[in-house]
Amino acid sequence: MAYRVLYRKRAERDLARLADSATLAWFDGLCDAVESLGQFPDRCAFAAEPGLRQKGVRQLLYGEGSSIYRILYRVAGESVQILTIRHTRRRLTKG
Repeated sequence: MAYRVLYRKRAERDLARLADSATLAWFDGLCDAVESLGQFPDRCAFAAEPGLRQKGVRQLLYGEGSSIYRILYRVAGESVQILTIRHTRRRLTKG
């Protein structure tokens, strides 16, 4: 089953900010990784924060070295909702 990948407002802002600062190859890879969630959204672990885990929020990690980003998302019906895209050095959310 293919899921529709939808970006919430915050994730759209995060993506726009990254588009301004990342290399084209890195940014394209990030977008490909996010779009791949449309095929296999359950492959990623739940977020570490208990409040997010209880809401069914999962995380996809993208990048390497000191440039790893967390794509936080939730599966809702036939869609994958991208909630936010955060650098792993940022504080964890409270959920």
